[in-house]
Parts: sequence; structure tokens; C-alpha cells
Amino acid sequence: MAGSRTPRKRETRTDCVIVAELVGTAGFAVYNKLPLEEAVEALLAIAPGRPDLLAEAAGTTLGAWEANPVGSWAGWMKADLMVAAGADPGQMEPHRLDVYRRLQVPTHSNPSTRPHS
Repeated sequence: MAGSRTPRKRETRTDCVIVAELVGTAGFAVYNKLPLEEAVEALLAIAPGRPDLLAEAAGTTLGAWEANPVGSWAGWMKADLMVAAGADPGQMEPHRLDVYRRLQVPTHSNPSTRPHS
């Protein structure tokens, strides 16, 4: 199947939802300039005792920011909030790299994949 990708393995589908909520909540905190303590408290309420999910969410936002700093301008600030909430920086790298690579889109077509005339 063209363009299909192997889905990343997670413990549960709920983990995906939690990561999405973390990214959204961090974005809300950054855009609305919430105090650090309030932002951290909101993140911890979503993922108590889950530094792995905080690290995944932080790595995801960093990867998006690195791939598109203009479109994802708050990525590093969101990641900083998640680290303040307990994300393990050592666990962020695989997620950062995965998202960065996935968002790298060629600006031209690959001649080797064109049909021959």
C-alpha cells in the first residue's frame, strides 16, 4: 500500500488521547501566558505519574517546531512546560526525531519515481 506507515506501538489507545491533551493544554498555556505553576498543574492533572507521556508530547512539539519553526513557533515553549511538569528529557529524543523526519517533505518530485514516457 503506497504511503502506509507502520503505526507506533503504545500501551493503549488512551495514551494517544493523553498525548494530544498534553500538547493542546501546553499550547493553551503558552498562548494565554498562564503562570508556570498553573500550566504545570494542568499538565500533571492530565498525566499524573506518566513522565513517559509528557516526554512523548514534548518531543513531538519539538520535532514539529524544528521542522517548521514558523508554523509551530511555540513548540520549544510547550516542551519546556512539559519538562517543568516532569517530562524526562532523555526520553524526548526519539519522538522529536520521528516527528521531524515525518514532516520533512521534499520541495520537488523525485525523478526516480516518475513514470517513464
